Amino acid sequence: MKAIFDVDDTSYLTHNYHPWAAKFIPQIPRYFIEKLSKKNDTIYDPFCGSGTTLVEALLLGRNAVGNDINYIASLASKAKTTPLSPEQIKKVISWRANVLAIQKRWSDNARTASIDDYTGDVHFNNKFHWFDKDVLVVLMQIKKHIEHIDDPAIKTFLLAAFSSIVVRVSRQESETRYAAIGKKVNINDVFDIFLKKLDDMVERMRQFTASVSKGNWVQVSQADTREMSTIPDESVQLVLTSPPYANTYDYYLYHKLRMYLLDYDVYNVRVNEIGSRNRYSSQKQDITTFVADMAACFEVFRRLLKADGRVVLVIGDSIVAKKHYSGLELITEVANRTGFAILQAFSYKLDDISKLFNKQFRQKDKDEWVIIMSKGA
Repeated sequence: MKAIFDVDDTSYLTHNYHPWAAKFIPQIPRYFIEKLSKKNDTIYDPFCGSGTTLVEALLLGRNAVGNDINYIASLASKAKTTPLSPEQIKKVISWRANVLAIQKRWSDNARTASIDDYTGDVHFNNKFHWFDKDVLVVLMQIKKHIEHIDDPAIKTFLLAAFSSIVVRVSRQESETRYAAIGKKVNINDVFDIFLKKLDDMVERMRQFTASVSKGNWVQVSQADTREMSTIPDESVQLVLTSPPYANTYDYYLYHKLRMYLLDYDVYNVRVNEIGSRNRYSSQKQDITTFVADMAACFEVFRRLLKADGRVVLVIGDSIVAKKHYSGLELITEVANRTGFAILQAFSYKLDDISKLFNKQFRQKDKDEWVIIMSKGA
């Protein structure tokens, strides 16, 4: 397994479409999909994040099902895993030319009334604390232009490109730091950053479409795993995921600006996100909540997993109320409650491989675990 982490390219094909902190490298799901499933099996990721497992499943000739409570995760995963035909790519390129024309008109008119201002459609407190006014005007121009697209796959692709640049052109410090700082971003920067991102995504999509089998399918939804009911019983060969680590990260928070601009329900994500720091640091919940939430997810796994199927989790240790909890011990408790057997587990130091936070913000001496399980009789 050590060789999995000794790789240079972790962002090939569509893997680099959208920023997503704490995602595992694609070599991890690839390894286990190859070892624990066969062609045309169904792979399920119940915390799909930006879709790493789903992309690898399709590339390996499997079917893929994924869901996430976070709307941005669902958007990014759909864009990364939905092949676009040459005809659809042509439509994207034609659409791009129209955006370039908007940029030219803006530059030629030096921000005159000929450019509509849709910032009144953005409804959240302190929007101009987080965005320069002209930056927000450009973003909303691009979004309104996307909304005119009729093809759902193309619209998802373009919205993912739009979402991917929001933090970069906002005043949010980074993908893992929710603080406003000064950034020098002008009108043309927003257009240029977006169009450059779009060009890169188009080329990667061409390669991805050529790499996946036309006989396999993918299903992605914005949904809470604890309430997932659309997957048929005993239809999944492998559940492969990296669930949230208790009290480690607030996905809703760091994608909040994206959700605001895309009119998603931030409150729904905030209150239902499993493992968030909001729950354990702000609300002072204890670790039993995390165990109960994961047990509810495991009951879903038990229903949909085939008799000879497997569950592979990648999960880190947690610190709640200053107490250290082993990821393996937590999952062992969940497995015992729900009738799963742990077949194998191994760990490595999270700080040795993590690029999630600046070192000054990382919690030290935490292990990350890979745990392989089967369901009991």
